[in-house]
Amino acid sequence: MKNRDRTPARLRLDSALDGLSAVFRGMSAHPDEDNCECHWGSAEDLALLKTPDTELDPDLLRRTWQATDWTYKASVLRRILPQFATALTRGLIAPLFGMEEVGRTFHRAKWQQWPTEQAAAVEIFLHAWWDHVLTDPDPAVPPYEVLALIAEASVTLSPWLRTWETQTHPTADQHLAEAVTHWECKLLGDYLPWDTWHDEDGMRAGLTAWLLLHAPARLQAHGASEGAAPPDTAAWPHLPRPLGGPTLAGVPLLNPESCAATGPSNMDVRLNGSRHRTSERPSSRDSPLLRKQDSFPKEPEADPAEHLTLVEHLDPVDVPLDHA
Repeated sequence: MKNRDRTPARLRLDSALDGLSAVFRGMSAHPDEDNCECHWGSAEDLALLKTPDTELDPDLLRRTWQATDWTYKASVLRRILPQFATALTRGLIAPLFGMEEVGRTFHRAKWQQWPTEQAAAVEIFLHAWWDHVLTDPDPAVPPYEVLALIAEASVTLSPWLRTWETQTHPTADQHLAEAVTHWECKLLGDYLPWDTWHDEDGMRAGLTAWLLLHAPARLQAHGASEGAAPPDTAAWPHLPRPLGGPTLAGVPLLNPESCAATGPSNMDVRLNGSRHRTSERPSSRDSPLLRKQDSFPKEPEADPAEHLTLVEHLDPVDVPLDHA
């Protein structure tokens, strides 16, 4: 075992996983639970969910947590939770769109309304996992993905951001730099960086305010520790918005050059209804968020169609595209 796996955060996570196993031992799906054999799985698969403590194969685990049409959602999640949580922490769960999908699985099961011991075990796990990913230099799931999951599961951002705020070590700062790189283009366009079922405007405003308050100094220190010039964050409180031109669902589009200037980046782009993430990670010190206000492109004079690059493949039925 690597030394980093013996950290207090790792030990707390192991304890939380053990707690889930103890609390949810013997749980099974409701006897009357059912699902479509044509689209979900066989009668034998369903019988396994009604058999306590039997390990599910990865495909059955995936189909079980992704299904949204269970009648007794809480019982199904309780049945798979110990195995599911362990797989999550190992990076073995791969949602189609983003980890917020996993958070919705928790939310649909209304875990916060479960009996006290059960709800407490889930909450302890979520906090322990969050602490661990912030202290692990190379976590199996990036913190910005875990944050989307736990925010959707708990319907709040505040406690998770407070934890990140107290984690002031270089590893947490590195994760913050990566998160800014991942989030910046959507936040600059007034979008939450993940899809939510909850208060999108409130979460976006809260995340932006937290970043403006806490990120500049930490990213400056992080850049200096890497031997790079500290990023210029003077433009953060007055982020420019392009005037005129096309809008997306009523919100003015950013000039794509302001985000595309960093290269491919790892921002999400929906193509034909699916989200695709590029693998290259630009440096946070090259972020559009960290440039001076006067360095942003001026209002484009070219054909507005040129500025639809990032959304030209979006389904207009799902995301209406208007021109100002």
